[in-house]
Amino acid sequence: GKLLYDHNGDYMAIHANSSEAMRIDSSGNVGIGTSSPDYLLEVETTSSSVAPKLGFRNTQAGSQIGMPANTNALSFTTADNERMRIDSSGNVGIGTSTCDAQVHIMKNNSGALLDANADNLFIEDNTTGITIGSSNTGEGHIRFSDSDDADVCAIGYFHSDNYLNVRVNAAERMRIDSSGNVLAGKTSSGL
Repeated sequence: GKLLYDHNGDYMAIHANSSEAMRIDSSGNVGIGTSSPDYLLEVETTSSSVAPKLGFRNTQAGSQIGMPANTNALSFTTADNERMRIDSSGNVGIGTSTCDAQVHIMKNNSGALLDANADNLFIEDNTTGITIGSSNTGEGHIRFSDSDDADVCAIGYFHSDNYLNVRVNAAERMRIDSSGNVLAGKTSSGL
C-alpha cells in the first residue's frame, strides 16, 4: 500500500493491494471505493452484492447504517440485528425488512392482511395495540381531518373527569361517562 498526495489534482489517496482504496479531494470530500466523491463521505462498491455499511462496534456488539446487498434501501442495525429499513419507495419498516405499508411496525409476523385503502400505518404482532399516554389531568385524542376542517371528527378521553367523547362535524355527539352511561346528543345524564 501507499499514501499519495497529487499536487496537480490536489487530492490525497490511500492505496491498498496496489489499488486506490480511499481519496480525499480538494474540497475535503472523502471517497471510499470512489475516486470522485460527491459528498462529505461517500462509500461506494463496484458490486450490488456487496453491502456498504458504516459501522460502530464496542466489545459487546455492533451497530451499522448501510445499504443491504442487492437493494436500493437504507438499513439501521443495532446489536448486530437489523432494526429498521427505508426501502426504495420510501416506506419504513421497523422490526421487518419487508415494508408492506408506508410505516410498518412488526414485533412478530401475524400473517394479518393489509387493506390497500388503509396502508399508511401497519402495526403487526400476535396481540397488538396502541397506547396514547396522557397525564392524569390531561387528554388523549385521535383526530380525523380533511382539507376544510382539522377537527371534523375525533375520539377523545378526558382524564380529569374520566369520560370518553366522540366528536362528529366538529361537535361532541356522544359521551361515555365515568359510570359507563352512554349519552347521545348530551353531555350529562341528568339522572
